[in-house]
Amino acid sequence: MDTQFAQDAKTTAAPEASTAAPVKNSGRQRDLRLDILKGIGIILMVMGHANAPGRSFIYLFHMAVFFIASGWLYREDAAKSGAGIWRFVRRRILSLYVPYVLTETIYSALNNVFLQLHFYSSGMLKEQLPRQRADA
Repeated sequence: MDTQFAQDAKTTAAPEASTAAPVKNSGRQRDLRLDILKGIGIILMVMGHANAPGRSFIYLFHMAVFFIASGWLYREDAAKSGAGIWRFVRRRILSLYVPYVLTETIYSALNNVFLQLHFYSSGMLKEQLPRQRADA
């Protein structure tokens, strides 16, 4: 029975670290130091926003960690050509700006719809809404 258990353990064991394929990013191997740096930055950011002790000390440098990480990834050859700059801008627009505008549009539309439904369901009309004082 023990030999069967040992044989099952051998067949289901994880592969050795030396045989595992390295994580690739665009044909280049990832830099583990950069991943660690970004992880530390994220942890510090969460701690600062959660009012952890030492918050003022964390605020001295936690954003600089992200600037260092982005500078580490800077490739001068891509910035020299107009095509490289355009590819960078296009990727940022498609991955950041378009989703932001889409989610904000959906949020605003749904917010307005639900506010209108709330006012009509409560019997409150626009004329009956409390007005802001001019002196406030």
